[in-house]
Amino acid sequence: MLLRVLSLGFVLIMSWQSMLAQEGWEDLEDEVISFTNSEINEGVFETFSSFQQNRPKEVIFSESKSNVLVIKDSSGNDIKINARKIWGFYRDGELYVSDNFQFWKCLEVGRLLLYNIVEYRSSGLAEPTFGASNLQRVEISHFIDTKDGTRNKLNIVNLDSYLSSEASLKNYKVKINNKRATQATLLLIAYNQLNPLKIGSYE
Repeated sequence: MLLRVLSLGFVLIMSWQSMLAQEGWEDLEDEVISFTNSEINEGVFETFSSFQQNRPKEVIFSESKSNVLVIKDSSGNDIKINARKIWGFYRDGELYVSDNFQFWKCLEVGRLLLYNIVEYRSSGLAEPTFGASNLQRVEISHFIDTKDGTRNKLNIVNLDSYLSSEASLKNYKVKINNKRATQATLLLIAYNQLNPLKIGSYE
């Protein structure tokens, strides 16, 4: 499974670099801007505003689950924080956001935060033995605009206003005809290359 993930990541990066070369995007930097360079402070962001200000609540992390974050109080006791109660948290170099009653790790961080939500949908086909509908696991990509906190599903239409603001990106999007989900991800990454995350003193 790990090899498949690494292979997919390599293919995406190579495809992205190939597209940039073909379209002559010389103004895009070669290096990948990582959110670790944006100096996000570690802790719990109770609100989006606290994230924008880069002022998390300092905590002692104990355990993180899909829908619950466990921290230690001053006495060393565990305190459970439901995903519905906070905006997100930053721990060990990874940013997590709360959505759909669960925490999701950000896969790409810049002006736009990219993360995937997992949903289980009925396939509509009845299981032959028990008569129940089979559930299919579906990953849906979303992004958050760190300027105003708005959230959208990741697709070319929802990226349009961002891509149109960059001369090196606005003309490319109209040439995309297939594999739209993958292309949207690559374009979001390209946009973030030009628009790194700016919070706190950088805001």
